[in-house]
Amino acid sequence: MKLAEDSEVLVCFKNQNSFNRWIEKVERDVLKYEDKEEFLVNMLKCFEKIHWIRIIAEETLSFKIELLGEESKINFEYMFKCFLKYAKITESHGEFMLNKII
Repeated sequence: MKLAEDSEVLVCFKNQNSFNRWIEKVERDVLKYEDKEEFLVNMLKCFEKIHWIRIIAEETLSFKIELLGEESKINFEYMFKCFLKYAKITESHGEFMLNKII
């Protein structure tokens, strides 16, 4: 996708419902076409592609937030709600880490 190649582009959603419709399709595709053990890594990669985060280490599921501004904070909350369905989120010095829920 051309937008994913342009680091100056930021994709945002107008509201929770539009985000939910998009993320449900992404989750469904990731579960259908990718290794289920790599689900969280693949979800991180999706958010990295739309320039919301920068992955620090796939092995530890750690990342930094790239979103800026007030509107971006709302989108950041959408992303966190999504991850909380599958993992606990910890933060240390501006770096976040997903911990799989067993």
